[in-house]
Amino acid sequence: MFISTQTHYFDKIAKIWNEREYSVVRLGEILSYISYGASVPNNYTQNKDNGIPLLRIKDIKRNEISADDVVYLEQSCKNKLGECFVKEGDYLITRSGTVGVVAMVSAEYDGFAFGSFMIKFSLNGSLVDKNFISYWLNSKISAIYFEKNKIGAVQGNITIPIIKNTIIPLPPLTEQERIAKEISQRKTRAKALKQEAKESLESAKKEVEQIILNCVKKV
Repeated sequence: MFISTQTHYFDKIAKIWNEREYSVVRLGEILSYISYGASVPNNYTQNKDNGIPLLRIKDIKRNEISADDVVYLEQSCKNKLGECFVKEGDYLITRSGTVGVVAMVSAEYDGFAFGSFMIKFSLNGSLVDKNFISYWLNSKISAIYFEKNKIGAVQGNITIPIIKNTIIPLPPLTEQERIAKEISQRKTRAKALKQEAKESLESAKKEVEQIILNCVKKV
């Protein structure tokens, strides 16, 4: 049974996908592993060579990890971390703050530790495209689900049971791959346009500055 606060959303989605003969499952049905992050003190070290790199909640963006300023834990924290390390292909999801932000771990962050404000999970089965799952979990529908089902009066959190109950439409693998590829291409184009706009703006600023300088020289 789906969580009651989301039944009207899920019934509608399930009806659409079922009419197209696509499967609709809950995330828990396709998970091979899921766990909370470690609660460790912020004993950061400047010794990068001997420190343990740590992913923080601010490093998790929708569909990507971006750790511009990596912090490192003291080696004394290793025992407390236990299995709270990620490997390439795992997912991290934020469980507090802006809840439900999901990113798949790339090779760059393989072996990093992760903290208590995140949950790690991995998928099983060969009929799932990992990028498709990431895009779906970051969709508006999933965002509504996570927001409405978070718990706690002061700072809301989502839990493993809530994550497991997230609805996932599963069209055939080839269709998942097609959708994921199309989204990836659109994201790439959007980034390129954003960069072009930034460069155009900088060019325009320089032109304006030059015009001002020329006017000053003539005075």
